[in-house]
Amino acid sequence: MYADAHAHIHDPRLTKDTSRGSALERAAQSGLDLILAATVSPVDWLALVGFLSTPSASITGTAPIRAGAEVQPAFGVQPDRAQPGGKDAVHTAVSRAPVPGIQIATAFGLHPAYDDGSYDATRDGFPPAALRPQAIGEIGLDHTVNTPLDRQCTRLAMMLKLAAETGLPVVLHARGPWNRLLAVLDTFPSVRGIVHAFGGSPETACELSRRGYLLSAGPRLLDPAARRIRESFSGLPLASIVLESDAPDMCPPDETPPNEPAVVVRLAGALSALRGEPADTIAAGTRRNLVRLLAGKG
Repeated sequence: MYADAHAHIHDPRLTKDTSRGSALERAAQSGLDLILAATVSPVDWLALVGFLSTPSASITGTAPIRAGAEVQPAFGVQPDRAQPGGKDAVHTAVSRAPVPGIQIATAFGLHPAYDDGSYDATRDGFPPAALRPQAIGEIGLDHTVNTPLDRQCTRLAMMLKLAAETGLPVVLHARGPWNRLLAVLDTFPSVRGIVHAFGGSPETACELSRRGYLLSAGPRLLDPAARRIRESFSGLPLASIVLESDAPDMCPPDETPPNEPAVVVRLAGALSALRGEPADTIAAGTRRNLVRLLAGKG
């Protein structure tokens, strides 16, 4: 079975056209049984909750994930979207999956591009959502946005502090500068998480892996021209890797948008060819890594 470590399953681009069935149904048919559902802003947190309550994605009840049982949803803030059981599975109190065979797990965060300062982690705590989040993110640094980097670092530290206090993993949006990101992460050595759609150098990958972070391979891995990314993921231990679609974004150039979680199957095949390991080994290992992180064992 496969796991998608980062998808925006409630995005209208994935939900508006159901003439061929839903993206979640196609994901299940492809062999996915776990998706970490990301969000991008306080408004988006509630949008995901609303989506998960619809007939097409019905989940009721939540509970902390713990090792030894099955999974559930992650809430966050990412620049393009933010608006002002097996023995290795994870436990959840959900009564049913959104589609047969798929479990959703959830995260919330603040992305610097849309952080207007209205959310304060100390004052506000978790979002007032019907579901208990399993992760904090997307959070991070982005040199392409107008928010001053010093302010980004301060807000990132605020969210990492919340992660340290709650024991939740984080989902990092990282568009440099890597030295500043690593410096902030080092202030919170107990925090673990995922670096979403990692695109850095092999040296940076090693530094993040050494700090206990998982590196997420996204659809850019399918581009033969992405030599640096492919080099990074060919050299990492499998225990440091997860797979993600970032659906509906990051659509492979040979597919028609929107991108869907099912692309994770192609990513496992690409990593298999790159690393010389069986695709089944890649699928099982990357799924296990995500499950352990969400269960607090990462």
